[in-house]
Amino acid sequence: MKNLTIEETKAAKEIISQGLIKAAESLSFFMKEKIALSESDFTISNNENITLKVNSVEELFVLVTEMKGEMRGTCFLVFNQEEKDEICKMALPPEIYHDSAKLCSMQEPLLLEVDNIISASVITQIANQLKKKIYGDVPRLTLMSKDSLKKMILQQMEPNNFIIGFQTEFVSSKSHFHPEFFWILEPDFLKCVRNEIL
Repeated sequence: MKNLTIEETKAAKEIISQGLIKAAESLSFFMKEKIALSESDFTISNNENITLKVNSVEELFVLVTEMKGEMRGTCFLVFNQEEKDEICKMALPPEIYHDSAKLCSMQEPLLLEVDNIISASVITQIANQLKKKIYGDVPRLTLMSKDSLKKMILQQMEPNNFIIGFQTEFVSSKSHFHPEFFWILEPDFLKCVRNEIL
């Protein structure tokens, strides 16, 4: 992968950041609570130096969304156990959150919906900014260890693909969560970003 210039990195980060801002707005509507976005930690790399910042010895909740259309890619949205609990607490009424049976049945569809909101917001921003017809497929949820996640990401990498990683914090007056994202994208994304700043 050709190294990005400062301008190219800034442009790629801005596209993702704008998508995350829209995701926070949509989450606010979904959770009926104002959710703000803190500064994102943004990285872009090839498969030789991927770093997972998520800190957990427990199984991770990994949501995988395929991006299809004129530009292809794979999004991984990663929550640890604590962040999953925070989302459930924020989004579910107390009578469900404090009922273990109901909570167990609701947490997977809730996480899938949160992934739908966040991934769709970023994909829509990429599509609008780069003028590409792309869409997100139906997400799937998998529980796995940190090592298994890294192995899965590397297995999906192809020559000349690259990984965008970003970790940001969604904050409300009552709680917060900071998932980690990884996007495997084809070289076309960088070509379009470069065209945007020329």
